[in-house]
Amino acid sequence: MRLPLSLLGLLPALLGSACGGGEAERSLGRLERLVFVPPGSAVIGAETRFPVDVGSSEALLVDAFEVTRTEWRTWLEGLEPDDPARLSLELWPDAPDAAPATGMSLAEAAAFAASEGMRLPTAREWLRIATGPTGRQPFPWKPVPHASVANTLELGLGRLAPVGTFESGRTPAGLHDLHGNAAEWVERIDLGPFPERGDHRTWAMGGSYRSRQRPTFRSEPLADLDGDGQVDSGLAFQAVLLDPRTRSSDVGLRLVVEAAPWLRHHAPGWGDAPATLARLESLGARWGGAAAPLLRELVEAEGGARRAPGLAALLRGAGG
Repeated sequence: MRLPLSLLGLLPALLGSACGGGEAERSLGRLERLVFVPPGSAVIGAETRFPVDVGSSEALLVDAFEVTRTEWRTWLEGLEPDDPARLSLELWPDAPDAAPATGMSLAEAAAFAASEGMRLPTAREWLRIATGPTGRQPFPWKPVPHASVANTLELGLGRLAPVGTFESGRTPAGLHDLHGNAAEWVERIDLGPFPERGDHRTWAMGGSYRSRQRPTFRSEPLADLDGDGQVDSGLAFQAVLLDPRTRSSDVGLRLVVEAAPWLRHHAPGWGDAPATLARLESLGARWGGAAAPLLRELVEAEGGARRAPGLAALLRGAGG
């Protein structure tokens, strides 16, 4: 299968953690596949009885791709031979190594994320990521459904595809496979009118190759909650409710982390080699102006560009 140009451009970053190359290179490789999601206000379903606020005052870094089988296998190599996480391999359908890793429980997905210095998103964060800066984008790519932009049931592929295959289905910011391919574990349901359940079940979001293409959110009629004869409307989401112990061959994971502390922690290790700074400047350009305020704040907090050359290169690329 021919890989799309956007995936080819990030291939070194996708393979970096599995191929070694030193801590600085692993950090840079991880950074180059992260998408900057800026802070801001966003409300889903403002016209419904139960709107959901997905805004945030904190920026996130989000993996452009779902975690791959290669990455998952590398992590398993460091576990005990009888670790239950190895059961995930038994559920993998036939697919290439660049396909999403699946078959893990929620706790195992969270453990992998922690090993990378990251975590799983909450349902609220996942919706913020998938619906864009205003919370009004019902599909990651456009406001309307579209054929052949995601590995969903309608496509008829019937199996997992390599991450990033469906380039035209990515978000404007560059996040791939938020619909279809593998559904994605979220850490908890934190949506106000959709509180975390007492039985501790949570969602896998975004659908998979086994589910039909549906909007990330949609308005649906509810019962007459006020008894006034008027039917209220509420929100439904592209999500399936699961026991966290569930192992499914079409549920995987995507990593997120708060941007400021992650950048502050990793930046000193990047060094100031010209090739490294060029890579960082290119990444800053990809993140765009939305990242400039935070990057400027971080550079100033570290004492300026000479003391924080990597952060300063990101800022130059972002236009700051």
